[in-house]
Amino acid sequence: DREFPREEVWHIVPYKDGILFQSFAFMYFYQNGKVRKLKNPGTILFTHEVHGRLFVDIINKGLYEIVNFEFKLLPEGEKLSKEAIDVILPYDKNQLLVCTNNGLFVHNGKSVVPLNKKTNEFLHRPLSMFLYESKLIDTPFFFNSL
Repeated sequence: DREFPREEVWHIVPYKDGILFQSFAFMYFYQNGKVRKLKNPGTILFTHEVHGRLFVDIINKGLYEIVNFEFKLLPEGEKLSKEAIDVILPYDKNQLLVCTNNGLFVHNGKSVVPLNKKTNEFLHRPLSMFLYESKLIDTPFFFNSL
């Protein structure tokens, strides 16, 4: 691939029996000694692995899942097209907790809804709040101000 030497790979994700290499413009998947270039639908922001699945935030397009090396827009994933998705966490069985600069959203496989008004109002305080996953405490999440 002629573009690869000019790309700046900034995110590397071990995934199943291969490795995903991400730049802003392209994604490459290395598996069994071969490299496969994925045809992404736009500029890639972040890749998130949740529940053994890969989710990708495409700028101005929304939230996608990579399925069989193809990008599939999640149902109502376009509702997140204007959001900067910082983190996606597992939430209540096979749901996703989508953490953005404008609050928390739940994707239940069919739709995207705000987590709840009270939590999102708390997160919109003047001091930026970020959600991180933690293995150090009994609850799976904690808030940290930066």
